Amino acid sequence: MKLRILCLVILSSIVLSACGQEKLNNKPEQKIEQTNNSKSKITADKIINGTMVIDFKGKEQTYKFDGDWKAFSNIERSFQRLIYGFSFLDDFFNAYEDTKDISYIKEGYSLIISFVEQMEFDKSKMSWHDETTALRMTNILNFIKKTEKLDFKLSNKDEELLDDNLKKTAELFAFTDFYSGNNNHGFFQDEAGLMYAVKYGRDDIKDICSKRIEKYIKDNFDNDGVHLENSSEYHYVLVAELKKVLDNYDENVIPNYNELKGIYVKSADFAYQTLLPSGIIPNIGDSWSMKINLNDYYSDDILNNRNTNKRQTYYESGYDIYKNMDKKAFLLFRGGYIKNPHHHNDDLSFWLYKDGNIFTEFGSYGYEESNPHTKYQTDFEAHNTLIVDDGNKFKGKDVKITKTDSPWEMSGVTKRISNITFKRNIRFNKDLSNISIIDTVKSLDKQEHKYTRLFHLDPSIQPKIKKKLGKNVVELYRGDKLIGKLITEDEVSLTDDFYYSVYYQNPPQSTKVIKVDCNGIDKEMKVDIELK
Repeated sequence: MKLRILCLVILSSIVLSACGQEKLNNKPEQKIEQTNNSKSKITADKIINGTMVIDFKGKEQTYKFDGDWKAFSNIERSFQRLIYGFSFLDDFFNAYEDTKDISYIKEGYSLIISFVEQMEFDKSKMSWHDETTALRMTNILNFIKKTEKLDFKLSNKDEELLDDNLKKTAELFAFTDFYSGNNNHGFFQDEAGLMYAVKYGRDDIKDICSKRIEKYIKDNFDNDGVHLENSSEYHYVLVAELKKVLDNYDENVIPNYNELKGIYVKSADFAYQTLLPSGIIPNIGDSWSMKINLNDYYSDDILNNRNTNKRQTYYESGYDIYKNMDKKAFLLFRGGYIKNPHHHNDDLSFWLYKDGNIFTEFGSYGYEESNPHTKYQTDFEAHNTLIVDDGNKFKGKDVKITKTDSPWEMSGVTKRISNITFKRNIRFNKDLSNISIIDTVKSLDKQEHKYTRLFHLDPSIQPKIKKKLGKNVVELYRGDKLIGKLITEDEVSLTDDFYYSVYYQNPPQSTKVIKVDCNGIDKEMKVDIELK
């Protein structure tokens, strides 16, 4: 089954890549004096000369471009988002800054005008996708702001065309059902709408967008300052956007400015605590292995005054995290479900790191719905949790972190799995060298069930199953070095799976999953993990 899915993954990637790379008519090369070879200038020159360039998670993606914007309509959605979001406009301004050649500004505006002329409103297309449209409007408004004092002016016709497009787009956000609602896409729309309203004096749009921005922040960050859309990455994404709002406006635009600032300051605790000792985000929910510099998000004053406890429990959002930087040890326990965006079925799953990742999860492939891994990444099977009778039936949001009497014990319970109450306790010591996972399952239908617990290994870990003193032992090796073992009295087996550290990784990294099985009605099951 895994082999068949891998073949589908590779095949879909080849087909989509071929669509994106299909040869188009070559655009006549335009000569711009080569005076500087900055990355932005190189990117701008490529686009001018017929190669669209986007930066996706630090990797360059290129596509032939002859000026026909519809040519990108069959490539991966995430890449369409960046192209149709005009993420490359900064490169044109930076190229001008490097060279003082006004041709770069002219070319930037030429791309904007050609898009407006070609791409009529159609919200079924990625070119008018809700968040993509917000991204494009934000990037265009920033480009206008940076260039409005330069020695360049659009023709009257083009200026009217652009002004009309911006006006209609802002009104779509503010007054129509194109607004995405109280979620991160709606927030991005309101950010763009607010930028437009402040610049062009539209108080009606300003009032609507500023109020909705306030509501989103209050509703989607909890009392601990944790973003509630289920993914570590989105905590940083929305913190960065909140910081932008606070930096760009004051209480005259954002009436409850100080309240939002308080939420922003609180958010630093989780922003620090959720990072692995390596400074990388664990792949919780829709997150990739992103290296974080906290100074990009917070001042030294805020970081120096954050909570410094090694153990921090966030009951509302559903995270319990122990982090010991001296021992390069990290344990994250997950048990929360409030908002739907980016949610995975990761009930009572955990992430364990000691001198490197040991137990991880499947990660996040991305958002391309044609690929089977897009669905699989959200399944219970992609996480370190319980599977009942080879496949969970589930509903609702009743999963939570619960309180314990010990600073060295985490606990949570989920009632989302049909006819089952599943409680997990994790006991650990200071350096995470000894960990016990005690799972208590109650069968509400009083029937016998098969209970499978999954333990996803990082690709760097190789397991070997042995029998010792009547127990099943899985030795864990990093390279040739034995770094620990998993011990249980229950049946143990290994299965193949994948790990995505970044979106659209092709091929994904191969890894192993430890399966621990037993049968029963009401059961208490234990797994011990010993690490060196």
